[in-house]
Amino acid sequence: MLLLAPVGSAVSSQAEESSSVILAQSAIPEGTSMGRSHAGASGHKGSGQPQVISQGQQRVNEEEITKLYAHNIDGTEAVTLYVRNIPVLTFLGVEDDGSPLERGRSLAAKIDRLYRDGVDANGIGVQWKDETQDYMVEVNGEPLVVVDAETRLADTTNKVAEDALQVTNRLRRLLGKAPPLAVIANQPEPEPPEPTATNDVKPAEPEVVEPQPDRVRYTQNGWASWYGPGFHGNRSASGEIFNQYAMTAAHRTLPFGTWVRVTNLDNGLSTMVRINDRGPFTGGRIIDLSIGAAEAIGMVSSGVAPVRVEILDP
Repeated sequence: MLLLAPVGSAVSSQAEESSSVILAQSAIPEGTSMGRSHAGASGHKGSGQPQVISQGQQRVNEEEITKLYAHNIDGTEAVTLYVRNIPVLTFLGVEDDGSPLERGRSLAAKIDRLYRDGVDANGIGVQWKDETQDYMVEVNGEPLVVVDAETRLADTTNKVAEDALQVTNRLRRLLGKAPPLAVIANQPEPEPPEPTATNDVKPAEPEVVEPQPDRVRYTQNGWASWYGPGFHGNRSASGEIFNQYAMTAAHRTLPFGTWVRVTNLDNGLSTMVRINDRGPFTGGRIIDLSIGAAEAIGMVSSGVAPVRVEILDP
């Protein structure tokens, strides 16, 4: 497990006390902090560029696939767990629940052990626990981690159920490329909406205006991420149904229906997408692509990529 912390982190002294923790320079993009969301949540600013807080051991154990990144979210101590360089869970500082670092180390050790033992990722699941009123990620029926307001998806959706499903699907993919789950076991049925005069009205289809590819209004540079499993079939912020295979994206401010050309600066691949959702609200990221768009520019496996976003005239 790699433990990374920003300048001035209060956890550095704790990290140096543990000889089993391997410390190294972070590979996290400069300015990136984990706090929101793929699609529609409040954002948080991180505490700056990570730094080495101890040299520790000089080699990384090849049987360890986890890293811990210590940072702050709106002044609250936080630790984000990475698996194979993909952010999975963020632990927040809360009273009487152990420090984020302790909780992160405990889960990282469990995940590394599962990896060494060759766990079948198809056995990773999630269910709602009526007795404790929370969402439990499990491995072959054994508890792994509870997902709640203090232990949440790294790029949280601000919806605990969606966070729990996405955490589960990331672990299934990263520990064995198991296919994603579509539902949470024992998920309680939502309360039916109050009947209204508009309930039976079918929403209008979104008007799609073709872009002018050669007319670039302005350009943004930054980091892109992608989303899909756990959101497919849900209603996006624009009101249309999200299709993870369509060429669409989430942006914080661009009007819905705006077309942009996104170029992956790592490989030069480009695609055009239509803005139909809000997000991401994570520092350092400027656009959140559907998985279909992410595949078109070759960034699914990396999770994030540096991009140029060209806003096009209609």
